[in-house]
Amino acid sequence: QPVRAYRAALDDNRLPSGLQNIVRRITVRNVVLIAVLGMLALFAGGSLLWNRWSSPPSSELTAQSGKIALAVLPFTNASTDPNDAYFAVGMTDDLITDLTKFPDFQVAASASTAAYRKSESSIREIGHELGVRYILEGSIEKGREKIRVTAQLADAQSGNHIWAERYDRPLTDVFGLL
Repeated sequence: QPVRAYRAALDDNRLPSGLQNIVRRITVRNVVLIAVLGMLALFAGGSLLWNRWSSPPSSELTAQSGKIALAVLPFTNASTDPNDAYFAVGMTDDLITDLTKFPDFQVAASASTAAYRKSESSIREIGHELGVRYILEGSIEKGREKIRVTAQLADAQSGNHIWAERYDRPLTDVFGLL
């Protein structure tokens, strides 16, 4: 059956001033955070149901607290300029801070995950060492006018990726990204 679809192409100058302010406040960090949190919330709900109806969780943190245990590994700087590393550090810290606000998650501290910044350990090894079931990792690449953020969620027991996404956004406000 035919489906009617519409497309509206608006310039920022044509938007009402209130909407322009909202559009300006949307940052790469917010978009990534919303996507990651949404996926983690969906995954957490499914995982909680699975854990209740299947075998008990194997990770120590999940078993002790009844929460989903996860770690955010330091995001890597994929840019050619080593001075852009602060983007990656800021993104990692922001994600850890925001994920700890969810009561269903037990998030490993950034001091614990910092040791894995240049580690070549496997996802399984890191998960076992940190006592977490899930690991979020990613990278940030900054160009002249754009930034690319990638994020992957992996199951530390199997070592398989569960979810991955890439975000390309214009680089307009450096401080709005972190």
